[in-house]
Order: sequence, then structure tokens, then C-alpha cells
Amino acid sequence: MKTAMFFGQCAINFLYFADLKQIKTFAVLQLFRTNQILASVLGFSFAFIWHSSVYIHIPVWEPSQSGILMNEISHLIGHSGIGARFTVLLLLAIQVALGNQIVNKYRLADTSTVFPGLFIIMLSCYSPYFLFLSTFHFVNTLTILILYILLGTYNQPKSADHIVNAGLLAGISFLFFPPTMYLILFIFIALSILRTYSIKERLMVICGFVIPPFLAGVYYYWQNNFDLFYKLQFTHIFNKPTFLVTPFEYLNLLLYFIFICLVLFLVFSYNKIAYRKIIQSRKRINIMYWILGITFVVLFILPKQGKDVYLLLSLPLGLLTSLGFISMQPKLAEIFHFVLILGLLVSHYVGLFL
Repeated sequence: MKTAMFFGQCAINFLYFADLKQIKTFAVLQLFRTNQILASVLGFSFAFIWHSSVYIHIPVWEPSQSGILMNEISHLIGHSGIGARFTVLLLLAIQVALGNQIVNKYRLADTSTVFPGLFIIMLSCYSPYFLFLSTFHFVNTLTILILYILLGTYNQPKSADHIVNAGLLAGISFLFFPPTMYLILFIFIALSILRTYSIKERLMVICGFVIPPFLAGVYYYWQNNFDLFYKLQFTHIFNKPTFLVTPFEYLNLLLYFIFICLVLFLVFSYNKIAYRKIIQSRKRINIMYWILGITFVVLFILPKQGKDVYLLLSLPLGLLTSLGFISMQPKLAEIFHFVLILGLLVSHYVGLFL
């Protein structure tokens, strides 16, 4: 029975990247070079396909260190139940919708497309360890909300509410995963790129950031549980960095290889991605490179985390990789997309044979 389910799932996944009538062309990405609702729905349906692999092979998984909000949510719905899986898909849906909106609204690509959502889904499901409800799903969702808010402040004189909201969302992210204090640095850099320097705007960000932890601290103090709040929010964040986030296993090695290759691809593709873009589009693309660079560096100075920590890279990598694939020749993009799908299948199913 298990073998039949496995081959059935492989058949479904095969249909994802191969049109049986045109199996020699592998023109899958062509279906998503549009911004039609049907393409969006079809692209998001792959989240269900990739997540279904967890019912065939369940890897050994432990959650990463997290803040007080994730602690409460995990006690409420867990990490792998029906409620948890629905929450993961809901968070991915928000990321997909905002990713497509960012690229199309601000004309970061030459054509309207749903590539951003497609690649966010793919990279957010690239490891079986990414399929459980993790604190990093919430962090990525809050990060793309911050990005969407900040990109809208370009050349807008009255943006105080948006700037405070960006700081507020960063404060909420801090309650999910304390090391995301780095989002303050990202917000400062984004404001420097998009707007003229203003010390008032930096103070707005800091004030917005402080509000959620302050209110949470007051609440847990009233509940005579301030020790738990302090332990989860401020103890682990100052731990000694490991400079090696997860142990070397075959899945980690595959993930390291694919993600590092994508980072290098994006570094060398910058000129193509930003080619002939208007100044505001180039500035917004630069901001996305900054969040990728900051996240990549932070990963290697974090205290020891679980195997899901690389989810932090999936969002900026997904957004920028979609722009890189749009700038490529269609046939070449299809080939590399096929290779990524093969890597994903190996990541999900090789555990059945080991």
C-alpha cells in the first residue's frame, strides 16, 4: 500500500513538470508567465502536492528555538496536525499573494507573472523539514508584509503610519523568533534607499518595534509568568554562535548546495535582473538583495537551531530567483527549473530508500 501511494505521488509530481503531449519541451514555466487568476490557483496547488509527501515519509523533526508567541501557538495547535498544516498553507498563501503583488505592482519584471509565488512555494517546500509548522513560516510572512509596506513608501511624503507599522511587525516577529532583531537593520537600510535620511523615521521604527515586546512582557508579568517570557525572548538570543547551523546530513548537503547555487546565480545575474529598469524598480530590487544578504549572514551567526532554519532564505530567494528566471532564455529557464524539481523530489523521497 505504501509503495502504491509512493508511485501515485510520483506520478502526480511528474505531471507537474511534464506535459505528456509535449514531454520533449518541458514547457512548464510558460504556463505561469501570466498574471491570470487560474495560473495563481494552479501554482498554489503545488503546495498541496509537495506537502502530501509527508504522509508517505515522515522525517524526524524537532522545532527550532522560538519566542513566546510560537510557544503559545505550538501548545495550541502543535506542529504537524491538521490545524498546523492548514496554518502553514495559509501563511504560504499570504506570501504567494504578496510576492506576486510586489513584483507585478512595482514592475520589477518585464512582464506580469506568477513566478514569484511559484518559486516561494517551491523553496518553502524544498526540504521535508520545511513542511512542519515552524516559527520561520511566521517570520517569513511578517517579513514580506514589512517589505510590501516599505516598498510603498517610495516618494510618499506622508508615510509615518507605514513606517511605524513596519517597526510594529518587526516587533511581532521578535516575539516569534528573537534573533529577527536584524529586521530593524533591514528596515533602516530600506528607508535609506527609498527615502531621504530622517532620524524621526528611525525613531518611529524603534518605537513600533518596542510596543509588542513591551505589551507581551506586561501581560506575562500580570500572569506571574514573566520568567518564561524572559527566558524565551532574551536568554537564547545571546547564546554563543555556532557558525554551523545544522549537522551535515544528505538532506542538509543537498539544501546547502541548491541554496548556495541559487545565491551565486542571483549575484551574477544582478545586471540582467536590473537591466533597463527604471530607478525606482532598481531601488526596490536592491532592497530585496539586501534582505537576502542580511539573512544569509545571520544564518551563520545564530545559536544552534533546528533543520528548518533555512526557511528564512526561502522568501528572499524565491522572490529574486523568480526575477532571475524571467530574465533567462525560456528554454534555459525550463531546464534549470526541471533540475530544481528533481532536487526537490530527491529531498522528499530519498529517505524512503535509506
